[in-house]
Amino acid sequence: MPKLVIINKSTGTGGAAMAALRLFRAHKSHLKNWDVQFLAQEGPATAEVGIHILSRSRFSKYANLFRLALEKLVFLPYEKSKEIRFQFSLAITGRDISKHSIIEKADILHLHWLYQGFMSIRGMQKLFRKGIPVVWTMHDMWTFTGGCHYTAKCDHFKNSCGECPFLKKPSAGDLSARNFKKKEKLFRKYPEIVFVSCSSWLAMRARESNLLKNHRIEVIPNPIDVDVFSPGDKIAARKQIGIQEDKFIILFGAANVNDKRKGFLYLVKALEKLKAEFSAEASDIELLVFGKASTELPAGFHVYNQKLVTKEIDLVNIYRAADVFVLPSLEDNLPNTIMESLSCGTPVVAFNSGGIPEMIDHKLNGYLAESMNTEQLLKGILWVKSEPADRLAKSARQKVLDNYHPEKISNAYKEVYLSLINKAR
Repeated sequence: MPKLVIINKSTGTGGAAMAALRLFRAHKSHLKNWDVQFLAQEGPATAEVGIHILSRSRFSKYANLFRLALEKLVFLPYEKSKEIRFQFSLAITGRDISKHSIIEKADILHLHWLYQGFMSIRGMQKLFRKGIPVVWTMHDMWTFTGGCHYTAKCDHFKNSCGECPFLKKPSAGDLSARNFKKKEKLFRKYPEIVFVSCSSWLAMRARESNLLKNHRIEVIPNPIDVDVFSPGDKIAARKQIGIQEDKFIILFGAANVNDKRKGFLYLVKALEKLKAEFSAEASDIELLVFGKASTELPAGFHVYNQKLVTKEIDLVNIYRAADVFVLPSLEDNLPNTIMESLSCGTPVVAFNSGGIPEMIDHKLNGYLAESMNTEQLLKGILWVKSEPADRLAKSARQKVLDNYHPEKISNAYKEVYLSLINKAR
């Protein structure tokens, strides 16, 4: 019985945590005769078999916060502004998990998001020294940059980082360049690590990078539970939230609404344009928002602010209540929110950026607007409003069933796992 260990910083916070947890559950259901375990630093208390949370005591939770604070304190003199504080990770603090009992017994390790106080680059090296085959799913660009999670327009990672736009005083030998060299040394020593991208877009960027260009890189999307995230009664969903039945509901959601990369400002501008130029259309439109937000919500529209949503059933209800989900991300890999919306039969309007075009089939299950083009974003919203809702809902749902079904994703990973296990024998 092959023993697989999935490793992620958390089981409950962030998109990578959700994706890793969904993959764990997919494997539990579809990898027959496999021993599947999940090792995380933190997460909500659970009796779910196979999940191991390292930090259960109050002391260990304080230790987690201390490591994170220490890492950010070290970065503080270098950061360009506080807005990018969590967009750049040094991975200089963390814990050593290499001697954990389930690691010792593992036939294969599957890494996900490890940074910001969970594992340091030195800790990763200790783990790799075990000689256990490693698969590493990339949820952003960190593995092949000098520290940033998304590079925006910077392409220094193709050669060697330095002159970093995230840093206060960029130079050829700056912090990003030094961190890049640490990773270069690490990955050169372990060329057998297989990296997996959730999107073809991110895989292409990784193959262009100096750090990973000689590694095996596969493309396997994240899975989603299609039985949980499924179409349902829109009117019932609206009644539960308190939304009027006859309104056209635009939904926006992100873990952090204030994150500029998620592009909420562009939706606000599109709605302002709608109000100014299409007042008749605007009269029956309302906005539904979920996620951490301190930003100002658009004036002139009734807004249902759901804030942070922690229960899946509440999240499903929100998607079912909406007529369209809008995510004007400037750069994204394979957003869970788009997948969740499509799975619930709600079409999506988004910018044509990152891995998003792989999820949205233009004018079939949603609308792709030119990146940062507010006018096209509004055009997409109005297009969805004018189209038959049943046709869009059916196309949205089918996209998920065809591409992100848990069994399909689990089997794709199984092939990668077995190739490495057989090679190691």
